Amino acid sequence: MRRYYLLLIVLFTNIVHSGVVIRGTRIIYPSTAREIPIEITNQDKNRSYLVQSWMSDFANDLNKKTPFVVTPPLVKLEARKNTLFRLIYTGTQKLPEDRESIFWLNVKSIPGMPEESVQVPNQLQFAVQNQLKVFYRPEGLTDNADTAYSKITFQINGNKLIAKNPTPYYITFRTLAANGKPVSFKGNGVIKMMVTPFSEQTYNLTSSPSKNNIIEWSAINDYGGTTNTMKVKL
Repeated sequence: MRRYYLLLIVLFTNIVHSGVVIRGTRIIYPSTAREIPIEITNQDKNRSYLVQSWMSDFANDLNKKTPFVVTPPLVKLEARKNTLFRLIYTGTQKLPEDRESIFWLNVKSIPGMPEESVQVPNQLQFAVQNQLKVFYRPEGLTDNADTAYSKITFQINGNKLIAKNPTPYYITFRTLAANGKPVSFKGNGVIKMMVTPFSEQTYNLTSSPSKNNIIEWSAINDYGGTTNTMKVKL
């Protein structure tokens, strides 16, 4: 009897699947750093994984190269073991010096077949691809990354809420509410939750604005935690 093993690739933007855990939820790459270590652990008790990693453009344009390399690009991670990848900026592409740049770190985990499963036919195997945001941060940026979220300004135009970012940092909302009602990040949530440097993002309000509007928001900090909640009246 033939045995068939179907391998599916599933894309996630979170950082945990089965036994493979990536330390951290985002990566800050200071321009002064020679490299950034990335720790990956296999918490599975009896299964090894083939782990592949690479960098990509934030728009996931596969034809666009990035000025980063990940080494080693491919490693076999045994059960209950951990390893380090090194993220290195090559300088092959000049990045803006007055603001952050953003990229994706991709980590694909391909599970091995446990010995006790080899005799079982027609099994379904999953290869999971995780993505972590990588923020390249030039030296000497104005303002402060820790407090940049507090400098977001808001404007209401009809049923639209406009968030403006006057800082050189990417601001990612953890929460955003208008008059006590959460603002929707429908569509491409990863993009809609962020306000790029020196730019703005527009959101649809779920209810009509009033004369005294209250906007509340918090953001994700460099460590993946949540900032204090800010409040402003419009």
